[in-house]
Amino acid sequence: MSDITITIDGIKCGAKEGEYVLQIARRNNIFIPAMCYLTNCSPTLACRLCLVEIDGKRAYSCNAKAKEGMNVTTKNEEIETERKAVMRVYDLNHPLECGVCDQSGECELQNYTLEMGVDSQHFAIADTSRPTHDWGFIHYDSSLCIVCERCVTVCKDMIGDAALKTVPRGGALLDKEWKESTPKDTYAMWNKLQKSLIGIASGADSLDCTNCGECTAVCPVGALVGSDFQYKSNAWELTKIPASNPHSSDCSLMYYDIKQSSIKDPNPKIYRVNSDFNFAPLHGGIRYGYDFQNDVSSKDEKAFAKAVAFLKEADTIAFDSFITNEEALILQRLKEKFGYKLINKDARSYKKFLEGFSAMSGKALYSADLNKIRNSNFIISVGSAFKSDNPNVGYAINNAVTINKGAGVYFHPIADSVVDGYSKNFISINHKVGAEESILYLILDLFADKEKLSQDAITYLEQFHQKQTKKITEVVKEQVTELVTDEESGEEKEVAKTISKNVEKEIEVIHNTLLDQIGMDADFTDQLEKLLVKKDRFSLVAGEDLYNHPQSLNLSKLLGLIQRVTPFEVLIIPSKTNTLGVSLICDLDEEKGKKTLGYNVKGDFTLSALGNGDLDMPALNQQEGTFTSMNKRVVPTNAALPF
Repeated sequence: MSDITITIDGIKCGAKEGEYVLQIARRNNIFIPAMCYLTNCSPTLACRLCLVEIDGKRAYSCNAKAKEGMNVTTKNEEIETERKAVMRVYDLNHPLECGVCDQSGECELQNYTLEMGVDSQHFAIADTSRPTHDWGFIHYDSSLCIVCERCVTVCKDMIGDAALKTVPRGGALLDKEWKESTPKDTYAMWNKLQKSLIGIASGADSLDCTNCGECTAVCPVGALVGSDFQYKSNAWELTKIPASNPHSSDCSLMYYDIKQSSIKDPNPKIYRVNSDFNFAPLHGGIRYGYDFQNDVSSKDEKAFAKAVAFLKEADTIAFDSFITNEEALILQRLKEKFGYKLINKDARSYKKFLEGFSAMSGKALYSADLNKIRNSNFIISVGSAFKSDNPNVGYAINNAVTINKGAGVYFHPIADSVVDGYSKNFISINHKVGAEESILYLILDLFADKEKLSQDAITYLEQFHQKQTKKITEVVKEQVTELVTDEESGEEKEVAKTISKNVEKEIEVIHNTLLDQIGMDADFTDQLEKLLVKKDRFSLVAGEDLYNHPQSLNLSKLLGLIQRVTPFEVLIIPSKTNTLGVSLICDLDEEKGKKTLGYNVKGDFTLSALGNGDLDMPALNQQEGTFTSMNKRVVPTNAALPF
C-alpha cells in the first residue's frame, strides 16, 4: 500500500491507501462516533453512527477506504440529525436501570446520548420480552443489548471461536409511517434492532468457547458482563491500577479494578480485571484468575530470622519465572556477591535456546512480536499449543488470517478444534511426535534464499530429494472417422470427430522425504503453493516444545538460520510470564548444590507467594516492578493489593 494524503475536516492526514477513514481520523485525534467498530476487526456497519461525507457523498467511515486526495467531512447539519435519530432509537425502550447497571459510568450509550444532546424521544414501539441468560462465566441481559455485534465480531475476528451470532428476536414490526418520517439510516438500524438479539452460534443452551471473556470487555452497554462481577460494584466506585498480565509472557497491559472489600472491611479487593480492548485483548487466565494474592495477618519475625540464617548456609537459590525483573536482578547480585547457584530449569532451557539461535541468526533476539504476527499474511507455527501455551499468540494469528486474508500452517502433534476453525486457508498438520527438526528443515528447504546458504547446507537439504516415478491419468484428444448413413438417401459417408481418452502414464517426480518423516501427505507442496498466492509478509512462531526438545540445540540453530535466510520473521514464545527477562538478567546453573533456598518452588527452606512455604512473600498482584514481555518490551506492573 502506498502513502497518500487525505483531508478530514480541513486537516491534512497521512495514511496508507486502502486504510479505513475511521482509523485515520482516530490516529489524528478527530472524533467520529462509532458504537459497533473495533480496532483490528472487520467493520459491521451495525450502528451507522460513523456516517460522514466523502467528496460530497454519504459514506460510513468504518468501511470507507482512503484514496489520494479524498476530502472528508465528519459533521454537518444532516449528519448530526441522523446521528441524533440513531441514538434516540438506541435509547427507545432501553431499561432505565443506570443506577444498578454494571456498565453505568463507563457506558458508551450514556456517553453518546449526552454527546449528541438527546433530551427527548420522538419514536415509539411496543417492547418485546427479552430474557436474561447465564452462559457460565458470562451473563447476557438481552433487554440491555443494542445488537452492535461487537461481541460477535471480536469472537470471530480476534479470538477465533465464532461462538456468538445474531438470532431472531421476534420484536414488533415497524409501522410503515416510520419509514417516511425516519431518516434512512436510522430506519435501517431500527429495523435490524427489532429483528435481532445475540445468541449462541451452535444453537445449544450453553456457550461452548474458550471462556476468554473478551465479549464482556467489548460490550459498550451492560448486556454482557462477567458473572463474577455482576451487581458487585458501580464503575465509579472502582480505582484502576495499571499493571501487566502476570499469567503469561504476552504481559498484556491491563487494569486491576479495586475498592474496599465491604462496608465493614476497608481493605482493598480486586473486583475484576480489564484492559483497553482496542489494543490489548486478554485471555481468560487473568480475566478470571486474578484472585491469587497471599494474605498474611502479621509479620512473621521468627520465620524471617530463620530465612536470614538459612541464606548464610545455603549454596543454591531455586526459583521460577513468575517474578519481576527487579527480583531477578536481586538474585543475580546475590550470586555475584556470595556465589550462590541459581536454578531455574525453564529459563535456562530458554536461555540456551536463545544462545544457539543468536549464534546462527547474528541477532541477539528474535525479530517478530505480536504486532508483526497480526500484520502478517502468511504464518507458520511450530511447537506451540495456543490454547494452553499462549492464547494471545493464537488471537494474533487468527486476526491476521481473518483481517489480512492470510494463510498458514499449524504444526502440532495434537489437534486443536479452535485452530481448525480459524480458516480453510490455515491448515493444521498433526505430525509425528518429535518431528520438529524435520519441520524446520522442510521450512528451510522450501523458503531459503539458496544464495545465502552454504554449499554444505544446500547439499544436506538435497539429500532429502528423491526421484520417484508416479502414475498419472491424462486426458488426450484423438481424431477418429466414422461411417455415417444418411437417413433420407441411405448413402454412407465418412465423418471426422474428436474424442477424449483417459491415458495412464508414468512420470518422474522429485519427492521430499521430509514429508514422510513428519507424517504428511505428498500433496502438501501443492497445497502450500495455493496458500502462498499474493503473500508477502511472513512470520514463524516457535513454542516451548522446541527448547524442551532432545535436539533443542540443533533446533535453535535451524531457527536462527530460518530468520537469516528466509522471508520469515521469527517469534520464540517464552513459556512463563518473565522467562525472557530472567534469561537475559541471570546467569543460570544446571545442577544445584547441597542446600537450596526455594523461591516459589520447593527447597530446603521455601519462600512462597502461594502461602505454602516457610516464609510468606507477596504475589505478583501485590508487587511493583517490571516484566520483559515476548514483544521484547519492559512493561510495568503495580501493586493492586497490600502485603
